[in-house]
Amino acid sequence: MDATDRELLIERLRRENDEARERIRQRQEQRERNPLAYEPVADFRDTGLPGDLHFSDGSEPEDDGDEQPGALVEKSGAADGLIYRRFENASAGFPNDGEDEFEAAVEKFSAAVETRLHELGKENAELRAENVEVKGLLADALEKFSKLEGKCDAVLALMKGQIDRAMMSH
Repeated sequence: MDATDRELLIERLRRENDEARERIRQRQEQRERNPLAYEPVADFRDTGLPGDLHFSDGSEPEDDGDEQPGALVEKSGAADGLIYRRFENASAGFPNDGEDEFEAAVEKFSAAVETRLHELGKENAELRAENVEVKGLLADALEKFSKLEGKCDAVLALMKGQIDRAMMSH
């Protein structure tokens, strides 16, 4: 390998690196335009596609108000005066000890955790995609270095042979 070959090799490697950087830039732009396309597990709430995962929104069915709380205790018609306790509406007749505020706080916290987990899932998907890309670039670079190492070994062997012949002739 002479100086011209080295310069050609260096120029080719620079051009390939520039092309790889351009591909990375294009992928980053695509990911910014549509981050959900790079998410390994898609959420139906974001994509609307029937094959994606469905999560409940955490809401409970609405109370239509038809159900009236019954008496908590009632006597049976039995002669022994048996008393039955019914718990159809266990909270009926008991004071509200701030349960509504606590439930609202739990719901707010739950929504915040769910939102953050969703964001972290997106970030994780992006990082995984970048990791795959970097691994590919690294594999290409290692392959090129391996080829270059083989060429260097061949050049060294040739030079050693020339040096040995020169030593023998003198």
